[in-house]
Amino acid sequence: MTNIIKRYPEKSYIFNKFIEYFLPTTVKLIEAYTEYEMMGSDDKEILSSLKEINETLIIINDAFEKICL
Repeated sequence: MTNIIKRYPEKSYIFNKFIEYFLPTTVKLIEAYTEYEMMGSDDKEILSSLKEINETLIIINDAFEKICL
């Protein structure tokens, strides 16, 4: 991350925001996903939550990739 900030100093604010907000959120989403997945349930609500978490993680990943461009 430090190399990216050195390379794109004009984006340091965005990187800091990502680290302060999106990184902790991502960790919580991954923890929730892991917990639901370990349940091994076919419950519709759990499966829906897994799908929603996965979609959110994809969005966060895409946003981070755009920041790095």
